[in-house]
Amino acid sequence: MDRAPDLGAAHLRVARATDDLAAVVAFYRDGLGFEVLYEFADHDGFDGVMLGLTGAAYHLEFTRRAGHTAGRAPTEDNLLVFYLPDEADWTAAVARMEAAGYARVPAFNPYWNRNGRTFADPDGYRVVLQNAAWGASAQVPGRAIPMAASRQTLSSRSTIYYKFLCPLFWIVVGTFVVVSVWTNPAKNADGAEMSIEAQWSATGFFAAGAVWILWQVAGLKKVQRDEEFLYLSNYRREIRVPLSSIASITESRSMYPEVVTIHFKNPTAFGRKVRFVPDYSRFIATNPTVAELQRAAGLPVHPCA
Repeated sequence: MDRAPDLGAAHLRVARATDDLAAVVAFYRDGLGFEVLYEFADHDGFDGVMLGLTGAAYHLEFTRRAGHTAGRAPTEDNLLVFYLPDEADWTAAVARMEAAGYARVPAFNPYWNRNGRTFADPDGYRVVLQNAAWGASAQVPGRAIPMAASRQTLSSRSTIYYKFLCPLFWIVVGTFVVVSVWTNPAKNADGAEMSIEAQWSATGFFAAGAVWILWQVAGLKKVQRDEEFLYLSNYRREIRVPLSSIASITESRSMYPEVVTIHFKNPTAFGRKVRFVPDYSRFIATNPTVAELQRAAGLPVHPCA
């Protein structure tokens, strides 16, 4: 062949059989708001209805043949997923389904519970209304790795400063001061040199400060997320952890910089918890970074301890 066909320009029909044509049509017409685009009766023994939206690049077709049993959905993970990035549109779509009398059901794959709502049609086939945008990152649960451009960075851009430059500055200055104290001890107004006790006190102060700074900031991570995963980096290695692995999130707002700790259900390559400095002002009343991460992980949103 000279060239591959441009299927990206094709109109898509999703067709399947049903044993209850009227009930299935009601689900997609009244629940999702689709229009009946075309219907036919006894066409080579088939009755059928096509539903969709005028101008859309797809439509659905449901058919029934007398004397033939179509059966129900073979699994609970046979899905049609509609991506609705606008929250108002998504909320309205979910409300319409519920107002039409269709109750949401737990998704077989918990991925769809985090940002979506799942509904089962009369044949058991499921529709997911997903409050997210679809993009070229190919968001396939558990398989595809989204491109870096689709990630959201949760940690502060100052993380590299806190993690590397602060300890380096303290160690360099502290080393200079301690060496000066021992090699060229200061003298008081009477000309007496610094006592040995004072020298050891200065040494202990800078050593304790170095230990405290390293304990506080050396373990900080760069943290990014997409709809399904956390991406954790120590600036030498990056790992990926499912959002569903998060057990809890705690926050320490009593010190500077503020630190958020993510606790995991199981150990990761970086341990059972990671710490990061969130990218928001410490003086605001609420914590959008933590609340957003709690929602993404399916955790209750509440003030952090």
